[in-house]
Amino acid sequence: MKILLSIIVSLIFVRFAASQPQNTLDLAGEWRLALDAADFGLSAGPSSWSFHDTIALPNTLTLAGKGHALEMVPQLDKATLANLHQRFSHVGPAWYQREIIVPPEWKGMDVQFEIERVLWESRLWVNDKEVGIRDSLCVPHRYEVGDLIQPGKNTLTLRIDNREKFPIGIGHAYTNATQTIWNGAIGRIQLTARPKARLEAMRLRSEPGGKLNITLETSNHTGKVVSGDCEVVVIHPDGREMTPVKLTMKLPRGTANEVISISLGPNPAEWSEFDPLKYKVRVSLTSPAGVSDIADEFGYRIFRAEGRRFLINGRPVFLRGTLECCIFPKTGHPDMTGKEWEKIFSTVKSYGLNHVRFHSWCPPKVAFEMADRHGIYLQVELPNWSFEMGRRPAVDEFFRLEGERIFREYGNHPSFVMFSLGNELDGELGAMDQLLKHLRDSDPDKVFTSTSFAFSPRGKTPGPRDD
Repeated sequence: MKILLSIIVSLIFVRFAASQPQNTLDLAGEWRLALDAADFGLSAGPSSWSFHDTIALPNTLTLAGKGHALEMVPQLDKATLANLHQRFSHVGPAWYQREIIVPPEWKGMDVQFEIERVLWESRLWVNDKEVGIRDSLCVPHRYEVGDLIQPGKNTLTLRIDNREKFPIGIGHAYTNATQTIWNGAIGRIQLTARPKARLEAMRLRSEPGGKLNITLETSNHTGKVVSGDCEVVVIHPDGREMTPVKLTMKLPRGTANEVISISLGPNPAEWSEFDPLKYKVRVSLTSPAGVSDIADEFGYRIFRAEGRRFLINGRPVFLRGTLECCIFPKTGHPDMTGKEWEKIFSTVKSYGLNHVRFHSWCPPKVAFEMADRHGIYLQVELPNWSFEMGRRPAVDEFFRLEGERIFREYGNHPSFVMFSLGNELDGELGAMDQLLKHLRDSDPDKVFTSTSFAFSPRGKTPGPRDD
């Protein structure tokens, strides 16, 4: 009987899986590789590119044994002990290439290429045509490639350059001290096909009185206004499905936002260190362009500063914490699987702690997920340990964009309650206040500080925007 039941369940699962559109291609696996320490490849152009080695991605060159072998005599001096030393290192461009087969049903759809974490700059070519450049240290690098990719065989070429792009200080986002200055691609590597009119992103925010505020960002590249039927489903932490909310949406051309407010009832399940309860939220949009789905988890919590205290859901919080400086010496890069983050946060809880500060860096999504599950209050920071805030326009613009990207990517996680512009910052204090106001306006359900202490006057006197 157990065998029969197992077969029935398996057949149901197979039938369900087969009925779903195959809209994602996992690009993990073997890629061709060429190291370009002299930086000739970009100027030489696609017609001259040649690849004489291979690497399995996701991976780093260090772990794959590619690059310059370490030559040093171990000794007890500052130069040896102050940093990690990669067994194989490569600082400069490295090129990665592979062929893919795009299914015919993707024709006419938008297609997105994603690599989850890169150090520092990536460039992408599809069929020898350049798509663009990305330079985030904290969020996935994503490219829209639908105009260049075709059903059938296509070639993807990726150039990753781990040289310092902006002088951001000696923090832990780009350093040989606690991680390493690695080259490669870690985490997800994939292509995803999406309807031309779709749900692009979803922002979930707790509001007083048991309200869930949902901001849906839509994208419409059909060239005309599109109407669609939208359904919002919220699942209680105990598994109960709340009454779906249904509405008709009009998607203008380009991007737009639609705001929906949902009541979770007079006594919503609250997220905190004591009861890290989470709702599930699913939104589906059906339009002539196709079906677009988006889903996320949500913890109802209101974390705020009141005088000299923090409150969680109206109750005082006593922060007992430690800091995390991207310390992964076995790999030289942050864990992207969740295994090490589970170990870190379960250890934090076992010592009676409830708080972790990420010193001058922002971790990947799996870290937030594990903190959500364990009920850990996180302080996230820009990749910033600079004493020149407000004095270098290109660097300041990078910090502004990076802050916006961090909130967009990780802002829904209930564990993400505090944010700092960086560690021990100095520079133009007015510029720091202006940046803090901008980021606070984009995500007002967190508490903010313009610096995690400083040896400047800001270290003694909070700024007008600080909590």
